Amino acid sequence: QHKRFDPSRAMDLVQTCLDERVRRLPLREEDLLADLSYGAMYWHGRDRKCRPCLVVRIERFAELIKERERCIRMTIFVLEYALRFAMVPGRVENWVVLVDFENASDIVSFYQLPTMCLTAKALSQTLESVYCCRMVWVKLLNLPTILRSIVQSVIPADKKKKVSAIEDPKKELPKYFEPSQLEARYGGTRRDLKGHETYPFRFYPGCRGATTARPLTCESGRSTASSTSDSTVDTESEEAVTSLHHLTGRKFHEGQLWDTSATDRWIDDAAESSLPPQAAKALSSLGHSVEPCLSLDQWKDHCKEATLNPGHKRKHIISL
Repeated sequence: QHKRFDPSRAMDLVQTCLDERVRRLPLREEDLLADLSYGAMYWHGRDRKCRPCLVVRIERFAELIKERERCIRMTIFVLEYALRFAMVPGRVENWVVLVDFENASDIVSFYQLPTMCLTAKALSQTLESVYCCRMVWVKLLNLPTILRSIVQSVIPADKKKKVSAIEDPKKELPKYFEPSQLEARYGGTRRDLKGHETYPFRFYPGCRGATTARPLTCESGRSTASSTSDSTVDTESEEAVTSLHHLTGRKFHEGQLWDTSATDRWIDDAAESSLPPQAAKALSSLGHSVEPCLSLDQWKDHCKEATLNPGHKRKHIISL
């Protein structure tokens, strides 16, 4: 679909994925902790449509930008993390990006520009080719005039409509996010994070406007919020919400292809799945009347039944 149903272009994309992603995996957390601690790229909160927000701090790339492979490996780790722990197939399958250029001109000398351009283009290729169709939009923050031409040169022509510069982040970004999902520098109520505080990544309840604001835990059980006291939301007594990652295994994230030329291979499993409204409607049109899963309690019931009846597991399906 990304290649407009052109088989040759699609095969080129497959080869790019092999070259840029598959050959680098698996990536181990312990091998990347030092680079993650710079806080150059991290997940923080979600927008009002529950899409995770990737924050890119250009000034923190001062050391990383010198090594193309190092940047790409960290980028792949960060994005793979989102695919595994921040997505819900059929419901949340995209992300949004904030690229902050504050103080960027201070770390970029004239002699560094060629290297920076090459690294930026490599990162752009990774985002565009390996993780195609995942990015909804990019907001450029605090973009200095000296860097505008460089930034424009690394944005693919057909993606420029998704990219826009914001003059006043504190005024504009709250249009897309609840305050509890943003750092104070971007108009939110969360405290501004230092580089070493950004990982484990932070996700908070209430991205659609709920009043609760307790931090979630990551897959390892470590809290994704700091207990450091200050004047922002993070000052409250932290009680981590129960993690549900143990219920979202490989099948949950892989989904299943609905091929109408071979419905006998998948339709029975699909009928027993926890489906979003559009998928339930599509399946019903094929002769299997099913109700959509509309609440977390419903989904937990599906998971509980799968646990009690392992021979009759319910799967989460992506309807294509």
